[in-house]
Amino acid sequence: MLLAMLSGDAVALTLHHGLRRAPHRPVIIGPVLAQAWRPDPKTVHAFSGYLKDCTVPQARGSAAPMQGRATANVGCVACAKTTTLDSYKRAGAMLAKAVPPGKKRPDAVDASSS
Repeated sequence: MLLAMLSGDAVALTLHHGLRRAPHRPVIIGPVLAQAWRPDPKTVHAFSGYLKDCTVPQARGSAAPMQGRATANVGCVACAKTTTLDSYKRAGAMLAKAVPPGKKRPDAVDASSS
């Protein structure tokens, strides 16, 4: 979905904008954000808009999972803040520069654990 929105796919953008009315924000899992994030200006600009509408579970600095609420339910996995958005962005930036051996492709989980 993120890659479709970055490429300007009309269906993906319409779906994303339609979700703005939902009580719970769309969820972007941290490693998925890291896999798609690149530090080039086009990606940074696009993601700055998308991330305002979405929540990244357990990431400090991410929007609250529920629209119009600064906090959410105690015990909600999506609400527990254990890492930062910058951590996932740094992982994505490392993936952009990675030169893995052989046929190995850069992987967000590998970068996040570095």
